[in-house]
Order: sequence, then structure tokens, then C-alpha cells
Amino acid sequence: MKHLILIFILITCIFYACKSQHAAITRVDFAKSSRGFREELTITKDSILIVIDNARTPDSLQRFSGKLDEKKWVQLNSSLQSVSLPEIPSFESPTMKRAHDGALHGTLIITTIEGKTYSHSFDDENPHAKLQPLMKCVQELREKFVKKF
Repeated sequence: MKHLILIFILITCIFYACKSQHAAITRVDFAKSSRGFREELTITKDSILIVIDNARTPDSLQRFSGKLDEKKWVQLNSSLQSVSLPEIPSFESPTMKRAHDGALHGTLIITTIEGKTYSHSFDDENPHAKLQPLMKCVQELREKFVKKF
């Protein structure tokens, strides 16, 4: 019986340690760029800001912003549930086309309440497999707010 209680306490501590890691996320940034094009998304608990700078169009600089639904913020955090934040910088990019052919270069940056940042760079919108759920949430938010305007 004593062993069961100790195991329960250990599991509870691990659960709360993992949960607090993700509760501490204050901001998620995504940027993608190539020659003549740059797009930046900043997502916080209550807002989203999207800046698109496309030198090939007449209205080269566009801004979109809005309030973020609390459910979307929870969904964004949930997408990182199986990811250890300190491991993110060591994730390998699935491809390296950006190194030689000018493919879109993407970067995800996660900021915690302590001010620590964890970033991962990749081609286009194709991050490491563990960050795919986060990227999907970011893409959905982008589509929602850019289509609004």
C-alpha cells in the first residue's frame, strides 16, 4: 500500500511539473521569409498580430490583429503537451532546401514567463514532427485572421 501511495504522489508531481511548463508559455512567434517576402505572427494569450511584407505587391505591408479566443490559446498550449521546451533548439529540420535554393525559411519561437525562448528553424511551414501540431494551430489562426480582412 505504501508503494502505491508513493507512486501516486510521484505521478502527480510529474503531471504538475509538465503542466506548469506549458502554463508558463506567454508567447508563440512564427516567421517565414524568402527574397522579397516576410510574414510574422505573434500570438499571446489574448491577442494575435500578423505582419506581411511582400515587396512584389502594391500594398507591400499589411497588418492584421485581433483578440484571441481563450479556447484557441488552450489548444495552442495543448499542441505542445508532448514537447520538452528545452529540447526544441536541438530538433532537426526535416529538410534543408533553404540552404541552397531560396526556399521559404520558417522559424517558431516559444517564450516562457521567465523570458526564456526556444526556437526551431525549418523550410517553409514544415517543422520537426513534434512541432507539427503547433504549426497546424498557427496556420489555422493565420487563416482565420487574414480572411477576416
